[in-house]
Amino acid sequence: NEYYSDLWDYSDTTNGIYTNCINAMKERSIVDDCGSGLFCPDTDIKRRELAQWFIKALKLETSTAVYDAYFTDVPNDSWAGYINKIYELGIDSGCTLPQKDSAGNILIKGAFCPTSAITRSLASMWIIKAMNDTPSTIAFNTFYTDVYNDQYTPYINRLAEHGVITGTIFSPSVNLKRKDAAFFLVLTAYRQSYALDVTGTKTTINIANYTRWITVRVFGIIKFQFHIGAIKTPSVHHREYTNIRFNSILVRLKEGINGLRHILSIVSIPYWCD
Repeated sequence: NEYYSDLWDYSDTTNGIYTNCINAMKERSIVDDCGSGLFCPDTDIKRRELAQWFIKALKLETSTAVYDAYFTDVPNDSWAGYINKIYELGIDSGCTLPQKDSAGNILIKGAFCPTSAITRSLASMWIIKAMNDTPSTIAFNTFYTDVYNDQYTPYINRLAEHGVITGTIFSPSVNLKRKDAAFFLVLTAYRQSYALDVTGTKTTINIANYTRWITVRVFGIIKFQFHIGAIKTPSVHHREYTNIRFNSILVRLKEGINGLRHILSIVSIPYWCD
């Protein structure tokens, strides 16, 4: 099943608080490995990778613009559509701004720096913008002692208000790691896909879809039991049919259990990856 399969096959993410987040994103085909079945959780994520993860998490189509429509350094490859979509959504305008004339016409396009790392502060801005949320208006040093009174801190503080990140140190100038990107994307993906209601520091979830999904599995179990009861003579055909139904219900039961566990574990997003 797309949402509840158990995929714990990154050999370098078997322990730690990030594992659930990484696997949650993998189950939804949002994140990719770094080669040889590894996730490389402590490696800096590249800007083009984060652009791809964001667009997939938001379940959006890639841009249809020509690959170099907005930036001078974006090649004609599979990353271009994700990078250009990030620009079109107003999430990021590149690592260097375009040169314009006095009338505002672009003379030279800016650059995106697709293979460069991205700082934790800039990534925070990406997340809040992707959620169509607004930056915080509280004092810049309300939550963290190491942030600056700059354009990024209101976005960092907004994440803190949502309970996504805690503590007193944020390390805004440190490059974002792949494991941290997966952690941050949980909020973005679940807000868009499962109608999370995020207000201030309170995070709740509408579980109607999950309840409906599990109900289907329960009725599958009941239907299976009726079929077993209806079989009076265990012919070869009946035995084969019973085996098929039994295997099917085992899968559904496993999915139902995983789904219920999923509901209980993501009612509070800040603790979902614990």
